[in-house]
Amino acid sequence: MLPCRGYLGRKREVALGVKIIGWMVCCYVCAVVAPVAFAAAGTPTIAGNTLLGVGVKHPFVIFVANNPALQKSVEAMLAEQRATDGKYQRASTLRTSSKYDQDVIRTYLRSQGYYAAQIESTLNEGQIGHQIYSGERFNIAQLHFDWPNEISQPPASIVKLSSGDPLVAERVLDSLSAIKRWVADEHCLRTIDVTYEAIVNYPTNTAKLTFRLKPSPQVVFGQISYEGHSSIENSYLDGYLNFKEGECFKPRLLDSTRLSLLQTNLLANADPMPGDIVEGAVPVRFRLTERKQRSISGSVGYDADVKTKFSLGWEHRNMFGRGEQLSTELTYSSISQGLEATLTVPHFYSTQQRLTLTGNIAQETTDAYDVYIGEAGANLKRDLTDKLSVNGGANLKFSRVKEFESPEDYALLSFPVSIDYSDRNDPLNPTRGWATGLQVEPFVDLYQTSRRFTRSTIAASTYYTWEKLSIKPTFAVRMATGVIDDSPLADVPADERFYVGGGGSVRGYRYQSIGETNSEGNPAGGLSFSEVSFELRSRFTNSIGVTLFMDGGYAYPTKTPKIGDEFLWGAGIGLRYHTSFAPFRFDIATPLDKREGDRDIQLYIAIGQSF
Repeated sequence: MLPCRGYLGRKREVALGVKIIGWMVCCYVCAVVAPVAFAAAGTPTIAGNTLLGVGVKHPFVIFVANNPALQKSVEAMLAEQRATDGKYQRASTLRTSSKYDQDVIRTYLRSQGYYAAQIESTLNEGQIGHQIYSGERFNIAQLHFDWPNEISQPPASIVKLSSGDPLVAERVLDSLSAIKRWVADEHCLRTIDVTYEAIVNYPTNTAKLTFRLKPSPQVVFGQISYEGHSSIENSYLDGYLNFKEGECFKPRLLDSTRLSLLQTNLLANADPMPGDIVEGAVPVRFRLTERKQRSISGSVGYDADVKTKFSLGWEHRNMFGRGEQLSTELTYSSISQGLEATLTVPHFYSTQQRLTLTGNIAQETTDAYDVYIGEAGANLKRDLTDKLSVNGGANLKFSRVKEFESPEDYALLSFPVSIDYSDRNDPLNPTRGWATGLQVEPFVDLYQTSRRFTRSTIAASTYYTWEKLSIKPTFAVRMATGVIDDSPLADVPADERFYVGGGGSVRGYRYQSIGETNSEGNPAGGLSFSEVSFELRSRFTNSIGVTLFMDGGYAYPTKTPKIGDEFLWGAGIGLRYHTSFAPFRFDIATPLDKREGDRDIQLYIAIGQSF
C-alpha cells in the first residue's frame, strides 16, 4: 500500500472529511495509478517491448526513451550477464534480482559514457521492469599526456581518440593498449607503465582524459647467459635469440625468444630473467630445463586394402649437441615393409635453413607392381617467412620393379624442388586457413640415360568454420593434380606413375584402382591425375566429432588431366576422437560408381584428419 495519510485541519469535521477523501485517493492510486505507472516503467505491457528471460526466474523488460540502440544493447548485455554470473544465480528474491540488475546496468551505462543515467525499477508478479533515463552522453573535453620530457608522445593515428569523442571505456582501453605497444616499439624503456585517468565534470557532461607514463631509464640488452642445461651448446641456443647484446631493450623480445627456445623441442622451460641495470645495460639470464632427448614411438592403422599397419620408431633429438635429430622408423603392412633413417640438421649455415638426410630400404607388393627399393637423399629447406618455404635436393633410388613377368632394374637420380605455403591454424586438425604446394622433380635413369621424365604435382586445401554454431562445423576442400612429361607411360617405372584410390586419395575404392588397367587387368597407373575431396566436420563434444565426406578422382594415361572427367566418386561418414595432439580418425566409405570387384564398404583408421 502506498504511504498515503489524511490531512488534519483546524476543525474536526473538516479533518474527518479530508481524511476519508485521502484514503479514497490512496486506494485509487494503489488500484489504478500504480499498475499504470508500473507499465510505463517498462513491464511487458509497454507496447513494442519484449519480456526477456521467460522460463527462468524473474523475467525483465528494459525501456530507454528515444534511444532504441542503447535499449537493445542493454537488453543483450543484461541477458548475458544473468546467464553467466554466479552472483545473479544466488539472487533468490525479486528484490535482490532487481538490485543486481541495477548495479550491472549502471556499470554498463557508465562504460558507454552515460555517467548521469538514472534507473527506475518496478516489481510486479515475479517480473522486473527497468525504466532508464540515459541523459546526455559524456564527451572528452580535454585529452592530455603526462609524459616524461625525453619520451615522444604517441601520434594521433595510435591514440585514435580526440576532443569531442564520447567517453567509451572500450575505446579508452583499446587506446591504452595501442599506446603501450607504441611506446614499447619506439623506445628502450626498462619498464613500461602506462595508465589513464578520467575526471568527469557532471555540470558540463564532459571529461578530462589523461594518459600517464611512469618515468623509466632507456637501456640496451646486456650480457646473455644460460643455466640449467648440460647437453646443448650455447652457440646453438644463441641462434634462437631474437635480440643481440647492445640492442635496444624491448620486453616483447624476451617473450618471443622464450617461445623460439621452446620450439626446439629440447627444452621444457626457458624462462628469461632480466637483471639489474649495469652501466645502461640489462643482463639477461635464461633459466633452462632440458627435456629427455630420446624417445620410442609406435602407431597402428587399418584400411581394407593393406589391413593392419604397424610402425615403430626411435628418435634422438640432440644427437651432437646442436639439435640434430636422428630418427628411425620400421613399418609393416600386408603390402609393404620398410626401414627408414632420417638425420635433420637445423640452422644449416643459416637459422632459416634445415638440411635433411634420408636413407630407406623398402619392399612393396600391390596389384600394379612389385618393387624393392634402396634410396638415399638430401634435402635443404629454407623458410622465407613463417608461412612460406622452399625446398631443393637430390635423391638416388635403386629399384627392381616387376610389372609383368620380367623385373626391370632402375637407378633413378632426381632433383626435387618445391614451394609450400600454409596459413592453417593447425597442421593435424585445421579448422581455418588454407595451404598449397607445388613440386617439380626431374628424373634420369643412370642405367639408361636416355630414359628421362619430369613429374610435377600441385595441391591445395582450404578450411572454413562456422564458429557461432554450437557444433562449429568445418567445411574443408582439397584439390590435387599432377603431370609426368617427357616420356611415354611404358618408359616410366611403374612405382613412379600416378595412382588414385584408397585411403588418402579416393576412399571407398581399392588402393590404386581408379584408372586404366594393363593387359593383365591390373592398374596401369597414369601420366596425369586429378583428385578432389570435400568434408563437413562437426564436433559435438570436446572429444567426439562426426565427419561427412565425398572424394573423387582418376589417373589418366595421357599427359593432360581431365579435371572432373571420368571421375569415380566415393562417400562416407567418419568418427573423430579428439585428443590434445591430434584426432583419431575412423572412416567408413562406399563407392558411388561401383564396379565389378569393388567392395560395398571400406574402413580406414588413422591419426589426424585426412587433409
